[in-house]
Amino acid sequence: MPITPRSGIKTGCAKVILGFGAENSDLHPMDIEQYKSDSERTLIDKGHEMNLLHAAMGIGTEAGELLDAFKRQLFYGKPLDVVNIKEEVGDLMWYVAILLRELDLDFQEILDLNIQKLRARFPDKFTEDHALNRDLETERAILEQRDQMSHS
Repeated sequence: MPITPRSGIKTGCAKVILGFGAENSDLHPMDIEQYKSDSERTLIDKGHEMNLLHAAMGIGTEAGELLDAFKRQLFYGKPLDVVNIKEEVGDLMWYVAILLRELDLDFQEILDLNIQKLRARFPDKFTEDHALNRDLETERAILEQRDQMSHS
């Protein structure tokens, strides 16, 4: 079974289809800031440093579980379990939300910076040459310029 993008999934700058809200179980677009707030209720708060470690470990764990879904398809001949993939991506987002909260980071800003960095790295489109010969100073300057603007 080939891996293809799913039709009907829309992405927006600050809106992401993340799941269901507390009021009802219907799927709806949810702002990442609302998700961060709603997801906090299930965090066992162990303090800043431990919460950061929890987030980093959780991201690694969930990424491994996501990879396992593809391993099962590619090496064991199982059908790709898209329901499981949605679960693992949701779990990844929960840990990302912890990280964003603990570091007081803005998800929208991170998305914007990532696109700016990618535009600097790949001015027209992806090429292996650009991927292998990155201008790390320019990429870092993009990230630091935005960081300095947010602290002034």
